[in-house]
Amino acid sequence: MKKSVLTILALLIAMPAARAQEDGGDNAMLSRLLQRYLAVLQTSPDEASPACIDALKEMHKTQDQVTAEEGRTKDQDLEVARDVLASDTEDATQICGADAHRLCDGGKQSPALVAACQALRAGRPGHGRGAD
Repeated sequence: MKKSVLTILALLIAMPAARAQEDGGDNAMLSRLLQRYLAVLQTSPDEASPACIDALKEMHKTQDQVTAEEGRTKDQDLEVARDVLASDTEDATQICGADAHRLCDGGKQSPALVAACQALRAGRPGHGRGAD
């Protein structure tokens, strides 16, 4: 299970960045935050909850739908798909963020986890959970 979770996280961590650069605004900020959460979870993949993995899979599925819609001429369908993607990204960020915070707040931490948690905290205004 550990290896498959790590593989999923490794594949999905790059996806929000590409989408964020295209979308800009709130989606870009949310995607960067999700990337930091995933960087934390990659240090201990077994700590990612099934809900986090499911949310990431759903987000990936929606990203594929948006990509497919971008090749079509129906602008309304594309806007709906982008709205769903934004919602899926928000869900994944909230769910995986809880896992990442739990991991960062845990006791024994590897040097990679310490670095990922520091990067996560450095990217948050005020360094508090309410700032996410």
